[in-house]
Amino acid sequence: VPFLYSGCSWFKGNHAHEQSVLQDQQNYALGILVGRDLAQRNLEFNESDFLRGVRDGRQGVAGKNLRYDEKTMHDALVTSYRSSMVKHNAEVQTKLQKNREWLEANGARADIKKIQNNIQIQVVRAGKGMPLGMADTIGVAYRLKSMDGKLVEDQSTKFKTYRAEEMPTCWARALSQIPSGGSLVLYCGPEVAYGGIQMADLEPFSIAVFEMDTQPTKKREVKTIKK
Repeated sequence: VPFLYSGCSWFKGNHAHEQSVLQDQQNYALGILVGRDLAQRNLEFNESDFLRGVRDGRQGVAGKNLRYDEKTMHDALVTSYRSSMVKHNAEVQTKLQKNREWLEANGARADIKKIQNNIQIQVVRAGKGMPLGMADTIGVAYRLKSMDGKLVEDQSTKFKTYRAEEMPTCWARALSQIPSGGSLVLYCGPEVAYGGIQMADLEPFSIAVFEMDTQPTKKREVKTIKK
């Protein structure tokens, strides 16, 4: 019996430890989510006031017991939001201008074919297949890099079949202009790539550089229904 009792005590203690570790992980994960959201919104805050607000909110503090009344807090958040949006928009415009300048310089190279200013192709190995049509499929293997050459995503070991409507805009437009079955480097402005979306380590509103190998296009099979 003492052995069984000590075993049960160990189990209870170990279970309590696991629950404590899990709670620590959950708390930290929640803090990371809140922190990242605040960073994305460009909101500056005082940590002690923030934690006091979290504590009062969890404890159900209301009315006159709040540090500030509801209207004051609402107005403060609206003002902060508007200020952060102005700052964010200015940063985005600055980044887009740098992108345009970079693409303009890149597009002036002799080995670059410009579909439009924000879609540029460098043919590494010319293909012999037909360009991509709306009724076609094409096999693509690629590496996604940032404009400074940092590897973001590697899908180069295996070809994946795409339809034109499944591709980013820059892929579809570029691959419709050159023979398939070759290798190329595709430079895409954010407007025709991922826009304001964070793509792995590729920051929002960034130029996307795709090092691509393509297979010859194939006509999409159309199944007919027999009556």
